[in-house]
Amino acid sequence: MPPPTTTALYITLNLITAMVLGVMLIGESLGVPLIVGFAFVLTGILIGNGIFGNVWTRARRPYKTAWSPVQ
Repeated sequence: MPPPTTTALYITLNLITAMVLGVMLIGESLGVPLIVGFAFVLTGILIGNGIFGNVWTRARRPYKTAWSPVQ
């Protein structure tokens, strides 16, 4: 059984699939609100997958210096 986070990510992919198929198959107009929504959904999927995790943990990690007690 997949973890709940994986299931949630697959459910959000449903929105992207519906958008792409709507534009391709039934000629739905591709406007600014649809593109902005796509960007939000894609960003949420990337954050949920941990793509940006290394960037945020690196930013919070203290710097090592010769005088720093951090090991």
